[in-house]
Amino acid sequence: MSNKNIKKKAPTGVPEPGRQERAAAWLKSPATMALARDLGLALLGGTLIALAFPHFDLWFLAWLGPALILAATRERRGWSLFRVALLGGATANLIGFFWMNHLLTVFGHLPSLPSLLIVAAGATYQAISIGAAYTAAYYVSRRSSISLVWTLPVFYTAFEYFHPILFPWYLGNCQYQQLWLTQVADLVGISGVTFLVLQGNAALYLLYEHLRKRQALTLQALGPGVTIAAALVYGVVRLAAIDQEDSEAKQLKVAVVEPEIGILEEQRKLFPPDENPVDILRWNLLHHQWQSAELEQQRPDLLMWPESSFFPALSVHAHRTEPDFLAITASTLRGLEFGGASRTSQQLDAATPAACISTGEERTWCAGAEGTVWKMSGSDLVMVAKGPEEIDWRTVAVQCSADNGLEGTSFQQCTVFVSGSGGTVGVLEENSVRMVQTDLPKSLTIAASLSLGDDMLLVAGAGLAAVVNTRDGALQELDLPEAAWRWAVSTTRGVTLVAADGLMAELGSQSPTQHGRPEALRGQRLVGVSTLDGERVLLATNKGLYTVGDDGTLQYLALPGAVSVACDGIGLCACATEHGTLKFLHGYNIAPFELELEDTTNLFLTAIPPTRYLWWVPPDARRLHTSHRPLPAQGPYPGPVLADSLTPSADANSPQRGFRLPLLFGAIGGLLVDPDDPGGLQNHRYNSAFLLDEWGVVKGRYDKQYLLAFGEYIPGGETFPWLYDLIPESGAFRAGPNTMTLDYQGNRLGILICYEDLISSHTRSVVNQGAQVLLNLTNDAWFGKTKEPDQHFVLASFRAIEYRRALVRATSTGVSGVILPSGRISARTGIQDPESFVQSVPLRDEPTVYARFGYLFPWVLLLAGALFVLQARRRRESAA
Repeated sequence: MSNKNIKKKAPTGVPEPGRQERAAAWLKSPATMALARDLGLALLGGTLIALAFPHFDLWFLAWLGPALILAATRERRGWSLFRVALLGGATANLIGFFWMNHLLTVFGHLPSLPSLLIVAAGATYQAISIGAAYTAAYYVSRRSSISLVWTLPVFYTAFEYFHPILFPWYLGNCQYQQLWLTQVADLVGISGVTFLVLQGNAALYLLYEHLRKRQALTLQALGPGVTIAAALVYGVVRLAAIDQEDSEAKQLKVAVVEPEIGILEEQRKLFPPDENPVDILRWNLLHHQWQSAELEQQRPDLLMWPESSFFPALSVHAHRTEPDFLAITASTLRGLEFGGASRTSQQLDAATPAACISTGEERTWCAGAEGTVWKMSGSDLVMVAKGPEEIDWRTVAVQCSADNGLEGTSFQQCTVFVSGSGGTVGVLEENSVRMVQTDLPKSLTIAASLSLGDDMLLVAGAGLAAVVNTRDGALQELDLPEAAWRWAVSTTRGVTLVAADGLMAELGSQSPTQHGRPEALRGQRLVGVSTLDGERVLLATNKGLYTVGDDGTLQYLALPGAVSVACDGIGLCACATEHGTLKFLHGYNIAPFELELEDTTNLFLTAIPPTRYLWWVPPDARRLHTSHRPLPAQGPYPGPVLADSLTPSADANSPQRGFRLPLLFGAIGGLLVDPDDPGGLQNHRYNSAFLLDEWGVVKGRYDKQYLLAFGEYIPGGETFPWLYDLIPESGAFRAGPNTMTLDYQGNRLGILICYEDLISSHTRSVVNQGAQVLLNLTNDAWFGKTKEPDQHFVLASFRAIEYRRALVRATSTGVSGVILPSGRISARTGIQDPESFVQSVPLRDEPTVYARFGYLFPWVLLLAGALFVLQARRRRESAA
């Protein structure tokens, strides 16, 4: 082969001749230099926009950042223009929303790289409206006589409003501290502020261009000065008027608790390994209550806790459909509610109840004449069984199982026992009474279940006390003195028998203990016996109420002239008096309200205790148990939790404990259908806010309507449940259909949960329902100590100006605060430590222009943009 046909190869690593020269020439070419300049300006412009927002709060940079993006795109067309503007917008979004990386890595459990890619993709998506706005603005201004000072604000503001994004933000939000400028929001909303900022940027850019080209300024370039000056004049006048109106308005004194409690998953890292989550939940609740007790001294009208703040340790005790007490006479049954409400009476037939017992809602039974047994259903007694008509039941007892932690819930299986005339004893089975063959010689007036076994029943009467095995009728007489035993009550120590003359005997694990007849009762008529809180026996006489101590000593309470008393066993009692009134006893204090009774002849009262509900607060709860027990002393973990470990479940899981204030709090509302599958989709759960008065009566409930996709629900998850298996971290909440305002002492409270305060259209619906103040419950703990809490606070602040309603925010880890109707921030917390504050806010009724018509402003701009495009196209066609 000839050597001349062999091509010589360049040495390895040596570039081909001319490559470096070509690369250097490309880098130095005008096109490349222009691209680098434009990309740099876009990056800088986007960075300045981000710096105008919290944490940085360099608000004045927002009057320069968009102008730099205008400069970056001035020589570009079509897709090239769009991409450069998109870069500027994506830069602003990436810096502003970089806190999303914390959410995805910490709670979404994503690796760093996928998380960063998702954040970058989200920032790019949110910048589409910015890229489109600059492209449209230049398209119109280059093909028509319409200046950028109009095209850019019109397109940017319209696209910003209509572009669907997860966390709605507006360029104008960064001007929240410039109150003279932001007052126009009550005319045209936050979009009006964005419009002004964009006009200022466009004017600044055109000023630069005119100076650079040494051209005279046009009237269009000077137009924004007139618009902005008019807005400032309006702001000065309006701000003074609003401040004056606020000072003359009716005030609501609100207390806000910010406990500085993070998400449980993250919070557990602060506790010892394998720490019981129930103890952590108890610790969290105690923190809310300690702070609330301190605020009570300032006498606020309303106390606010954040979103999802009340998360009880697996249970909450509540009333739903049944009354708190039953008042039964020979002919009527009347349901009575703690708080002073009375339900419609039910007329009873000839066969009337003689005794009732209840262990909670859906578990209330009565027995009486002609062998009849009734069960409570809603507000009515419904007959469920009929025994021999010649027998009159005089007492009823119940024994409920306590398997699998279901004690006190409606899932319990209960056995009902009845006894009465002729020494008869029966067991309720389905719709009949199984008679127990005993040799008891006398009529029975007492029946009580014992801890000796499911089939063991304590019965007593005049000169008789015995334990009956209800399976075979075997008897075991008790060694007690002959007495007219009339009442039996269960306490933590056992069962206490009380005779008509006051003689008492306690049946516990040991042999019976006799207390004798208290001397203080001499000359008094005993009319009723109950247990105040499961520990102390309560005696009612014609002279008043007494509690019995462990040693048998009496303590006088109040309420002379009693004819009947009943207690729910956890701190709430009702006492009927001979004067025809019904008084309530909460703990050891008389409640400041009463009911009138038409007839107290042969009246007896029965208490229906709150039912224990698992996991969540029932959506239809009528009243939550309010504890009278004191809080444990504050101290480091786990001391207070251990000190509180013996506190009964109803008290340990009561939201109102240690203070007596009306309370608005966030919680999960729902009913557990299947206790073995609490996460199942068959359970309806809501992100709820409950409003309680100072006695625990539910005055209203609001369920969040705008749920966070993939956080609180999965789109299509109800149709395709398997989607929840793919994203197990997602919740399965339902949006609430209910009203967004709650009545409170003659005022209307507008409730917003989480980022609903960012959605202006939703807030408008709340205000249109009559809201006089906006109350926002938020949990920003998902985002950690990032910029998000400050951003959320700032974005929400414009709802106060748009609708001229004070906005009060309670958050779990900050930022909580108060924004007055002027937009002025009168209270603001940090994001590091627990904080609380009390602030009076005005209650306002008048609608704003924005609430009536101003929300149409973005639509007007969208229409104007469409007209701009049509004019530009006609100009182009006529020029062609």
